[in-house]
Amino acid sequence: VKGPSFALSAGRTGIGAHLAARNVTSVTGVDAPLADFLLNGLDHRPRHGERYRNEDLRVLSASWTEFGISAARIVHTRGAHLFSVGGTARYLTGHHGMALVLNTLDYTVIDSMQAQVHEASGHYAFVDPDMTAGSGWGLDLGVVYEHTL
Repeated sequence: VKGPSFALSAGRTGIGAHLAARNVTSVTGVDAPLADFLLNGLDHRPRHGERYRNEDLRVLSASWTEFGISAARIVHTRGAHLFSVGGTARYLTGHHGMALVLNTLDYTVIDSMQAQVHEASGHYAFVDPDMTAGSGWGLDLGVVYEHTL
């Protein structure tokens, strides 16, 4: 979710600031049958009644708010060539973090209303400490070369 932001350009220099709330989730280790159920729902009849085993399934998620200030400058132009440099400093405040690791998920989907879990083993961790799960700084630096026709 992007919050308020602004950007100001004065000649060869630009500055800006932004506020944003962000979330990222990563899911890895999903095998084909489980992906099929996730995409088509549990009522996907061709896979009913078969036993499946998914190993090393991982779900990671994090949410944070960031406030950033940016500056950039055109440092060189000659003909069709342009070089600029810039950077953004960010203050980050974490809101939650979650990790689910399933070493083994052995299951059978019986029909659209029933699934049987034969074996499940793994670990789960969650951090939600009243909207402050830590804080820190981030820095992005960049150089851009443009060639115009």
